Amino acid sequence: MKALDDFVLSHTRVRKLLSLFVAIIDEQKWALHYINAGHVPPVIVRWAGEIIKLDEGGLLLGVIPDATYRRGTA
Repeated sequence: MKALDDFVLSHTRVRKLLSLFVAIIDEQKWALHYINAGHVPPVIVRWAGEIIKLDEGGLLLGVIPDATYRRGTA
C-alpha cells in the first residue's frame, strides 16, 4: 500500500486521491489479511449474525507523503 501511495504522489500532475481495499485469504489458517486505504470499511457477516468491520488501514492514497497503513486480520 505504501508503494502505491508513493506512486500516486509522484506520478500524477493533478492531485489524485484513490480509495482501495486489498485482501489476501489464507486458506490454511482460515484468516483474512487486509489493508483499507480510505475506502468505506467492508464488513464480514458471520452465520450467527455477528458483524465485523474491516477498518484497519490508513488514509486515501495520494493524500500525504510518508502515510502509514496498518494491516488487519480477521
